[in-house]
Amino acid sequence: MSSYSSRNNRYYDSMRQSHGNNSRSQSGNPVDDDNMEGMSEDLQKIFDDDSKCARLLKKVLRDERSFDLRVQRIQEFQAYLEKSDSSKFIMKLAEPALNVLFEQFQERSHETIRSELAHCIGLIGYVMLNEGNPKFAEWIFERLNEVRKNDVQKQLLVSAFRQSIQNEHEVLCLTDHIQHISEQLKKILESVVHAPLMIAVTDTIIDLSRIYPQV
Repeated sequence: MSSYSSRNNRYYDSMRQSHGNNSRSQSGNPVDDDNMEGMSEDLQKIFDDDSKCARLLKKVLRDERSFDLRVQRIQEFQAYLEKSDSSKFIMKLAEPALNVLFEQFQERSHETIRSELAHCIGLIGYVMLNEGNPKFAEWIFERLNEVRKNDVQKQLLVSAFRQSIQNEHEVLCLTDHIQHISEQLKKILESVVHAPLMIAVTDTIIDLSRIYPQV
């Protein structure tokens, strides 16, 4: 088990116990617990939130021993992300959720788990773009730069971005950013040798060109 996942589990158990004991201070600040030390701001936002979105994400972050159970937890979160009435709760946690999912995405060695996590990322991106927030595009291209030496991970992230733009022809959220996005995708395409990545990038460029003919 990774140290990151171990901290998640300890923090999850601590938070569950502290909520049960009403262990917040009167000021509303989280209790200063040894198990909470070293937690990122993103994780604290998620674990301090009691929405269904946060509860399902906490289950995803737990390091389940059973592979099947872990996949089930991720797919339960995906089902929630696909519900139209979940958008406002997703938007509240969108950026911290993306950050912790990406960290899990990098740590997981099993390709099925990594693919499912990328699917979650794409679904959150879809909600963000549909809600008029173009930050997802900036976020995902920053992450693509972080994994630039790993074509398999790049392919999954490009596919997640492609998933996020499935309703872009209606919302046109990326109008002011499309030129930069196009340049970034073409830059990836210029140096690609991994066939699945080439297909993912090409398909994404084609999708965008149908929405934005100037691409």
